[in-house]
Amino acid sequence: MQLQLVHVLNRLFDILLKRGLLLLRPILPAARFRQLQCRFYSHMGIRINGTPRFIGLTARFDTSAIIEIQAGVTISEGVIVLTHDYSIVNAQISATGSSPGLPFVGDVIICRNSFVGLNSIIMPGTHIGVNVIVAAGSVVTGIIKDGLVVAGVPARPIGTTAQLAERSLLPVANKRIRLPNRNAHFVSLG
Repeated sequence: MQLQLVHVLNRLFDILLKRGLLLLRPILPAARFRQLQCRFYSHMGIRINGTPRFIGLTARFDTSAIIEIQAGVTISEGVIVLTHDYSIVNAQISATGSSPGLPFVGDVIICRNSFVGLNSIIMPGTHIGVNVIVAAGSVVTGIIKDGLVVAGVPARPIGTTAQLAERSLLPVANKRIRLPNRNAHFVSLG
């Protein structure tokens, strides 16, 4: 009962602080906003090692265990990072008629310069290596080795970041790139 109350209070606190951050986003310089956001997530119990590139305001974090986010990480909007899973309890009850009631709990680590796409779900016990790209809508579980591009449900390797970079660095003159509409444009990262 107390644990549930703590989770409810944490979620309420999370919502109130996120709303405050949302109001500050348009008026603060990007660097200052990122500092406040990192402080907010650290206060929630998330380990922030270095400065993430971006964490979407609609990203949700379950802090039942350790979540570590390293420098240069991008976590898109709608991403859910889970550190516990009660489905094992239901499976035990259906198989044996009883359960000790203990969920699976596992730490999540997202290493340097990794990208987690829109609406992806990171399951408990996941370790995402350095320079990994997780495609939008993926469900990631287990250990994702450095430099991979993963996609799908469950997420599977579909290539490497080196291959993706090589393809994207081909001369633009040899490609005809269609943007989705006339308001879309490329943004310099330099």
